Amino acid sequence: MIEEETELNQILASNPFLGELDNWRNDLLLFKRGNRKLEDLYFVLSSDKANFSNYQRHVAKHSAGWDSYLHPEVLPQPFIGDPRAPVWYLLLNPGYSFPDRYDHLGICSCDTNKLFIGSEPEENIFDRGRDRDEVLAKRQSLLLNQFQLKQNAPFYILDDSFNTLPDRKSYKKKGGYRWWRTVLFGANQPNGFLLPECGVNPDATSVGKKLFVLECCPYHSTNFDANVLWNENEYMKFWMNLISWAVKVGKKFIVRSERVFQLIKNRGLAIDDINHVRFSSERNVALTLKNLKNSCALAAICQALKD
Repeated sequence: MIEEETELNQILASNPFLGELDNWRNDLLLFKRGNRKLEDLYFVLSSDKANFSNYQRHVAKHSAGWDSYLHPEVLPQPFIGDPRAPVWYLLLNPGYSFPDRYDHLGICSCDTNKLFIGSEPEENIFDRGRDRDEVLAKRQSLLLNQFQLKQNAPFYILDDSFNTLPDRKSYKKKGGYRWWRTVLFGANQPNGFLLPECGVNPDATSVGKKLFVLECCPYHSTNFDANVLWNENEYMKFWMNLISWAVKVGKKFIVRSERVFQLIKNRGLAIDDINHVRFSSERNVALTLKNLKNSCALAAICQALKD
């Protein structure tokens, strides 16, 4: 165990996000004070800026049913939880929906120039009955802390500070909190969902001890485009080193889609039928026992969650 932790710490030392945190923290503060405009916010790794700009200008598309533009105005979300957790959930990239700007910045997407802090406009549906300044500060702290991948990091997106929308059916999977709450524990009842069936409680601390999320691309978009998987950039090298370590120490994997699986296989990483499960349907990512295939690995995952 000491050797595993030493090797992990060596990998974590190459985390490309560490060098960005002071500047990003300062940008959030300046935006809150009104000294930064929304269009000035650019939370992108320095090593990704050229690829990011080229993608936005020449590749990304927007149409009635498709929007693959990345959102540099909100913080990236490359991981959730603690890599020491026994089960890893491998995804493509974090999605984007209308609550994200509020969750990260305190602004409503319908009025991008208005900061909803210390005010109670009638049209603002977010954080009703709470101190908006206080819960925004907590969300931003959790978002920034996650980049450091500290031991015992919570599954921060399930923290109640991210529960910013009213309880309405129309918001079932809107925003990070509701999307993850629904995917992991169901919208109404948890029967048949992997985590509760294995005794994991639906709170940030409990889930953080058992499940670690790792994205192939750290930047938000409504729809995923494989062209954002830039070869040999600093993040992908870090991503590959993390997965290599996880395979070596015996982590179990839930793989979001065939594209993620092939990306791993193409890099020669040993994810096979013994240590991973995939979804029966890529369109349904609810983490239910019925929706996951490969019974041998699923049994091992259940045991890892219970231990």
